[in-house]
Amino acid sequence: MLLKRISILIVFLFIAEFTVLQAQNVVSVYPQEYPNALKNPLKGFRDKADRNDRTNFSYSTIVREYIPWNAIENDSTDGVQKIIDFCNNRWKDYEKRNIRVIPRVYILWDKKSKQGNWPSDIAQGDWSSPKFKERVVKLIYKLGLAWDNDPRVAWVQTGLIGYWGEQENPVGVHQDGWAKRLGEAYTNAFKNKKLLVRNQKVWETEGYNLGTYWDSWAHPGQPGVRNEIRERNNQGRYLTEIIEGETAYDWGKDKFYPKYGSSPTITCNNYIFTNNLIDVIKELHCTGLGWVSGYKTDGSEQSNIDSVKANAARIQEAFGYNFVIPEFTCATRANQKKPFKIHFKVKNVGSAPFYENWPLAFVLIDETTHEIVYKEHLKNIDTRTWYPGDNYSYETKAYQIPAKAYPIDAVITIPAKIKSGNYMAGATILEPNSQTPGIFFDIKNFLSKSQTQPLCRIGIGKNLKGSFEVDPTLFGNPLTDDTRSYSLTKQ
Repeated sequence: MLLKRISILIVFLFIAEFTVLQAQNVVSVYPQEYPNALKNPLKGFRDKADRNDRTNFSYSTIVREYIPWNAIENDSTDGVQKIIDFCNNRWKDYEKRNIRVIPRVYILWDKKSKQGNWPSDIAQGDWSSPKFKERVVKLIYKLGLAWDNDPRVAWVQTGLIGYWGEQENPVGVHQDGWAKRLGEAYTNAFKNKKLLVRNQKVWETEGYNLGTYWDSWAHPGQPGVRNEIRERNNQGRYLTEIIEGETAYDWGKDKFYPKYGSSPTITCNNYIFTNNLIDVIKELHCTGLGWVSGYKTDGSEQSNIDSVKANAARIQEAFGYNFVIPEFTCATRANQKKPFKIHFKVKNVGSAPFYENWPLAFVLIDETTHEIVYKEHLKNIDTRTWYPGDNYSYETKAYQIPAKAYPIDAVITIPAKIKSGNYMAGATILEPNSQTPGIFFDIKNFLSKSQTQPLCRIGIGKNLKGSFEVDPTLFGNPLTDDTRSYSLTKQ
């Protein structure tokens, strides 16, 4: 009996020692940042939806679509399906190209337009009749049915009244109760998509604290708009609402050109012009801009192709969110059906949050095929709350309140069906419908085949053989080898 107890004690001590040894076999990796800009969704250079020479605009994942009212509804009997048919025709295969749309419906293009895009049963120029107001509200309801759950729609510029749908002239949101009317209609119709407006002060008097689009971004001739956006941001508006717009090269040239140049290409060709634009992007926490997206990389306008590309990359990197992983820690072995702890940090070194709650997942990657063999959602993680820095300094070119490193601790349970062997382990932000990698972290680690970003090697059900570090010669280029897409329905 004594011998048996001694044997049991020896076995117990051996198991305890082995457990401690395993617990000590924990490694940390520190991924290097990717040296270029990434083409991530829902941020960056905002193209025109109908641009044909898109090969010059490698960063664009968002496009803006100006939609004439009578193209989607020509009389009151037209239903939601007409809007959907129009969008399906215009946005064909956008999900395959990983492009999302920012729509804006308009009625009258500019003051030179003799005829607007009015429905056939509304009189031209009727901005004030009860019939017109009722039809606008009903149209917005239809837009909500068509777009609020359409994954191709990034967010919505409210538009409709005024030239270009800019809500100022010949009728503006400050007149005739339009802010209240539009605000109520849009917020009732859209529960999922973010809404963007101009003339924020008017909307705020009616209780609507929405996102902002500034159609003359950073223009020295509009310091008041800039101050208003800054004032809202100081109250935390940018933490939950999108700020975007476009540069304006067509007015106030005596003030605009000395700071930003005479065209998108000239802006990107000049380091100082690029810096000036980046300053305001960072100061106001901008997610994306149009017009400047029209830069060319063909040497036109006496530009230097390499300079244009390098400065365009700097602008793209400044837009919106930009997630780095300063460190990742885990054990080098995990056993099936047993708890396996991981710890890592994420820092948003961009200018704005990511405004959608996409799931964060742990992934196991086959070392031979480079395919994902297992993924597990990490619970209680909200990617919308990974905030950037704040209080931008024009002197230091940095946020005086630095971005926080958000710690993530999770317990993974590898299922029994996963065969024992060596794997690569990583993390990815999944596109909600397709459940495939949706956002790239700003790190060099990248596998082209599965669009994944392995962080280390681990053993499953057996000790790891070889180094815990992933062979960097396996890495592709997350910009040029980007094949991401998304699904229109949940998979």
